[in-house]
Amino acid sequence: STALLIASLHASASGGARATPTPTPDKAAFGKAVDAKIKELLREEDLEESNRDRRKTVYGDLDGDGDEDAAVEYVWNFIGGNGWGQGLLVYVNENGQFKFASEETVGGKGGRMTELKSIGNGKINFDTETYAEDDADCCPSIKGTTAYVLRGDQLIETKK
Repeated sequence: STALLIASLHASASGGARATPTPTPDKAAFGKAVDAKIKELLREEDLEESNRDRRKTVYGDLDGDGDEDAAVEYVWNFIGGNGWGQGLLVYVNENGQFKFASEETVGGKGGRMTELKSIGNGKINFDTETYAEDDADCCPSIKGTTAYVLRGDQLIETKK
């Protein structure tokens, strides 16, 4: 235990760690902010979040500053309809606070289904399932991957 403390102090003194680490964002407060942002975005378009259990959050360094950023995938549907889509919210860590950076529709009925996997190497990574010609709307069958990068306030889809 003492050896670990000494090694940690040595790494800090020799530049192995930040001299003033960024505080970790409050994830409970972040969850409330995400709830509010999703409600705001969907209300503007007459949509509603469906299957809240499908919401997924991953953390990792997206912008290369060494801090933990966040990506949130959620599912929405048309009020009174059967169309649905998958949205992505991205937040960057600025001085220990998650700040909303961008949003994008990443999947949906008749297009593709996505599953948010990770943030790594400056990319937000997804597994995908796209539709073959004979697939039913419920069941895309072609497996793949994709990734998004954040450029300013825009999310850009790129190859993994």
